[in-house]
Amino acid sequence: MKRIGSILLMAWLGLTAYAQVSQMEQQFMLLEERFDVRDKTLPKDLKQYLVLYPYTTYADEVHFMQGVMQVEKGMYKQSLKELELVDFKSLSRPHQPQYQFYRGYANLMMQRYDRASVYFNILRKNSNPYQQKGAYYYAYCQYKLGNYENAQPALEALENNATYRKTIPYFLVQLYYSQRRDDEVIERSQQLLKDQPDNPNNPELHRILGEIYFQREDYRAAVSHLKTYETGIAKQEDTKPVRNDLYLLGVSFYHLKDYTQAIQYLKKVEVAKDSLSESVYLCLGNAYKEIGDIEQAKLNYHAASQAGISASVREEAMYNYALMTYHSSSALGESVNAFMDFLKLYPNSKYENQILTLMSDALRRSKNFEAALSALDSISNPDAKLLETKQYLRYQLGADAYVQGKMEKAHQWFTAVLDNAGSGREDYVVEASYWRAETDYRLGRYEDCQKDLNRYYQQDAAGKSPNRAAAKYLNGYNCFAQKQYSEAKRYFEDYLKDIFSTDPTYADALNRLGDCEFNARHFNEAIAYYSRAVDCRTEASDYACFQKGYAQGLQRKYDSKIATMTDLVTRYPKSDYADDALYEIARANLQQDKERAALQAYEQLLTKYPRSNHARKACLERAMLFRNLNETQQAIAAYKQTIERYPATEEAYTALAGLEALCVETNRVNEYVAYSKNLGKYHMTTSFKEDSLKYTAHYMAAVNYYTAKQYDKALHEFDALTKITGNPYQLEAYARAAELAYDKKDYTAALGYFTALVPLCEKREQLNIARLGILRCNENLHRTQATIDIATQILTDEPVTEAMRSEALYNRAHAYIEKGEWGLAVVDLTPLSKEVRTAQGAEAKYLLSMAYYQLGALQNAEDEIMSFAQMNTQQQYWLAKALILLADINLDKGDTFQARQYLLTLVNNYRRSDDILSTVQTKLQVLDAIEADKQPVETEEEEEVL
Repeated sequence: MKRIGSILLMAWLGLTAYAQVSQMEQQFMLLEERFDVRDKTLPKDLKQYLVLYPYTTYADEVHFMQGVMQVEKGMYKQSLKELELVDFKSLSRPHQPQYQFYRGYANLMMQRYDRASVYFNILRKNSNPYQQKGAYYYAYCQYKLGNYENAQPALEALENNATYRKTIPYFLVQLYYSQRRDDEVIERSQQLLKDQPDNPNNPELHRILGEIYFQREDYRAAVSHLKTYETGIAKQEDTKPVRNDLYLLGVSFYHLKDYTQAIQYLKKVEVAKDSLSESVYLCLGNAYKEIGDIEQAKLNYHAASQAGISASVREEAMYNYALMTYHSSSALGESVNAFMDFLKLYPNSKYENQILTLMSDALRRSKNFEAALSALDSISNPDAKLLETKQYLRYQLGADAYVQGKMEKAHQWFTAVLDNAGSGREDYVVEASYWRAETDYRLGRYEDCQKDLNRYYQQDAAGKSPNRAAAKYLNGYNCFAQKQYSEAKRYFEDYLKDIFSTDPTYADALNRLGDCEFNARHFNEAIAYYSRAVDCRTEASDYACFQKGYAQGLQRKYDSKIATMTDLVTRYPKSDYADDALYEIARANLQQDKERAALQAYEQLLTKYPRSNHARKACLERAMLFRNLNETQQAIAAYKQTIERYPATEEAYTALAGLEALCVETNRVNEYVAYSKNLGKYHMTTSFKEDSLKYTAHYMAAVNYYTAKQYDKALHEFDALTKITGNPYQLEAYARAAELAYDKKDYTAALGYFTALVPLCEKREQLNIARLGILRCNENLHRTQATIDIATQILTDEPVTEAMRSEALYNRAHAYIEKGEWGLAVVDLTPLSKEVRTAQGAEAKYLLSMAYYQLGALQNAEDEIMSFAQMNTQQQYWLAKALILLADINLDKGDTFQARQYLLTLVNNYRRSDDILSTVQTKLQVLDAIEADKQPVETEEEEEVL
């Protein structure tokens, strides 16, 4: 029974296995049928089949079918993974050639031409449905591999095949072109273009023809074919012209002297770190040079010189870069550095003579005089011309320092010129003598000034010097400062013979001549000179008018004095001499016993100029005059007005004594006693001596501490003085306290002192100092609106000095910028930006560019920066900031090339230790990231095969 049971079990298992095998075969046959019709849902079921039957004998066929369908869907990587799992010999005979074809095709599309060739070679040698295709693709692979000896016969064998008649001839043209069979290429290409005018491969023929004609220097034919190639490529989706052919097209236009078109095409060539890009930059430089765009030529030559791929290209590019810096802006010393670098790298260059010829002039034209001088110092044996250039540079450095008010530094540079008197032209020594004399005078070294002026006069070339008249003017002032009035007069008289009466210094020289005669008590002669100065109608005329009137008074010509002083007050009501003139009018009337006229002058002085240093005296003298006229009530009122308007001053105490005496005389003692009891509210006692001792003690202590540089203690004493109303030191106390607080950077305290100082100021110069202090404190405290308000007040209250106007405009512009009001900032920055030799002017030029940039006016911003680069400035920091901004502007325009070149200019030429180069490196990293994103992504798969 057991045996029968075992037999039955085995039978049952056998039947079950047979059933499973049968089912597996049936399922496979269904899958195969669906494969033949390319059922789109088949790939999913093929995967499921392998899951259900992991040990199926049809696994190779299933992987084959999966691979084929993936090839047909363009999934070449995945298909190869499947096909590589297939045992070729296990496939059915019909599938074997199919397997070889699809595996070859997948490798072909992955650009693995050597692997693909193996499969196509097998197919082309055996009879099978893919024999012809195998031959075609084998030839194609051999062509792509550069095996032209194999590709050519294979392609020629298929040339007349109807299936490949539209493609094989094109491959043959390319093959013949690679073999330099140019005549045959031209003949075949022209025939193909004639026979198949609409063939999509025709742009490639035009490309090849364009290259051939370019090589034959037939640039018109080259342009014609390459332009047609470009047009044809544009119609093909996702296809771009070949970089090299855009380059050839640009160069062809260059040779045809169509430089604009040359630039257009050369700029289309994608940048890479290769010799082609290097040549593009060089040709672009040449093209820009031809159209006169020196700045762009310079940038492209610099890029070519930095590529470092071809030695010959680099030498030519560096030479041309040096030339372009010579002909363009070179404020950072690029020209000097470019010439020096070239000579260092190519000492035996064919361009050496040209470089040396231009070297001296380039050093002279460099706006970075220090860099130029440093470069010259590195030359071991400079010739006579270079030594002369050294003198020129020393002189320019002195002149630049003088303009910036750096007198000691200017003096040093002019001394260097004089110490090397035998190393250059005589005129440098002559002019350096004059300018060193100027610095001597401004430094208060009057004897040294005279010595330098004598040296100036002793030189033969002084007669032709442009400063020969100015030297007389300076000599006059130098003698005047030493109270050598007769000598000063002689120089000023000679000076007037050399200049026109319209010159601003003409009236000033007349005033000094008047002063010389005045000090000699030659009043008629003094009046004559002052009268001439008045007639000039210049800023110096108010002084001349006052001095004329004063001299007339000394001659006791009181009516003339009154007329002159009245003319001054009428014509120059804001003059610092207007209050003096009114006081002198009053005195002149008193000299003639014209008390009423004197009273009228006093009243006018007190009304118009209540802060004048004459106002206290005028108020007191007015009271005394009323008393002398026996006008008691008016006298009492005037005495009280003096006390109450100018409390605790010497004049106030004199008025108090006068009031007491008058009240006693007129039996008004009770009135005086009642009034004196209220003196406390005016910070006064009945004892002037007590108050005087108190503020004098504070003043002496403050001065002593200040002299000893114990500034904190000095500030404490000056502060105490400011709180004692009416003391004669109060104005000075506020000024000193403001100065000390400002120097401590306690801008809030300084602002308080400067503000309190304003109503105490007696002269415009004092008022200007106070207002400038308020301006600077508000600027440092970032009180933008307050800065704008005080700056506007300064600018609208004429007259104002040019230096003060500039500072007010500068600080108001900064305040506008802080508020984001860039348009208003432009108005203030524009006049400031005209002079860039000073730090303030150079910063204004940069900020003006930034303002236009913020306003979206990129062209205006760029124009300002380019003009900045052309101007004579030693302010390298602000010029560098402007060039960084220029890089940003080009980046905003999408021109990363120009942005990079401006930054590299700074890398190569900026020599200072500050934040510039770190900013530049950050910007370059940003550019690197941007350009990395632009690089085309390499694909592993070939899009299409002809």
